Amino acid sequence: PLEIPAAEPERSSWEPQDLAAHFTGTAETLDPTILQIGTDELGSAFLYPSRLNMIFGESSSGKSWIALHACLEQIRQGHHVIYIDFEDHPATMVHRLKLLGATPEQGQNFHYIRPETSNTEEAHHHITQIVDTHNPTLIVVDSYGEALALFGIDQNDDKGVAHFVQAILRPWTRQGPAILILDHVTKSLEGPRQYSIGSQRKRASIDGAAYRANQTEPFTRHKSGVIQLVCTKDRGGKWPINKTVAKIDVITDNPTGKVTLTIHEAAEDTPQSPTRKVKDMILAYLQENTEGASTNKLAENAHPEAGKQINPAYVKQACQALENDQLIHNVSINKNQTHWKLKPAENTTEPATPTTPLQV
Repeated sequence: PLEIPAAEPERSSWEPQDLAAHFTGTAETLDPTILQIGTDELGSAFLYPSRLNMIFGESSSGKSWIALHACLEQIRQGHHVIYIDFEDHPATMVHRLKLLGATPEQGQNFHYIRPETSNTEEAHHHITQIVDTHNPTLIVVDSYGEALALFGIDQNDDKGVAHFVQAILRPWTRQGPAILILDHVTKSLEGPRQYSIGSQRKRASIDGAAYRANQTEPFTRHKSGVIQLVCTKDRGGKWPINKTVAKIDVITDNPTGKVTLTIHEAAEDTPQSPTRKVKDMILAYLQENTEGASTNKLAENAHPEAGKQINPAYVKQACQALENDQLIHNVSINKNQTHWKLKPAENTTEPATPTTPLQV
């Protein structure tokens, strides 16, 4: 069984803690400091130090690339990082780091671990040794499911996952580094899942922030692409929940193969977002069809390309946003139904028009 090491052997965790520094404001405010936007060290970031953080997504969504980018970011600032890899091979990690621009000298600050045994004492011994010697700022766990499997824990078992967090992950946060856990979601025919696969305890254990990675423009070694980060949990309150908070441009250079990740804070309701595109489609359709349409009818007919339909969930979300913007209104008497029409502009009988031209 997993044995939970005591955080402070000389003191019981049940003793009341001294909160004076927190009340007087002399304690540091917790802000995310790792995985930064742009190259400004003082800019916004996404991962909290001394906390459990998570990035999850479908296979090949770019999670490992983001984690390695965060590692290289810290290494270039003179810090050390630990990468605990339960899924891949050291040659893959080194190859990707080199594509991202890491030098052999910088590689000395990248501490790679590939566990093959479920020995809790060994895990803490080696991690503590690195922490005491190099004071790393980031520990990556790739991935959650494979780590649990190595320790014989079913990722759907709430009790087992909770015990793993307390026995393995939580003691590492008390040593100072940010912990970044990579995790998977199951394949979905209706778009990306909201949370990672397995026990709810996985999400509950996150006391930093959790993000879903969506590869909105797939990239390969020969083609650049885009990853979006959607915030699904943020204990520090830095980022809005269920919003796309970052756009990551993945630029691949052909034929050298070099890869560059650039993180931008996502603009609210950008023209590239599905919601904005659907809003424009709905406004254009209702301008042509002044009698209005239901949500289902909009999903079936509002797409400008013949034969194509729109995801009803996107239509519902876009209609709600347009109603909030007072561009359309629901004229149905039955609250369980919807019939949307353009809302007349003030002081005129003419219908409101789309705020931006429709881009097809």
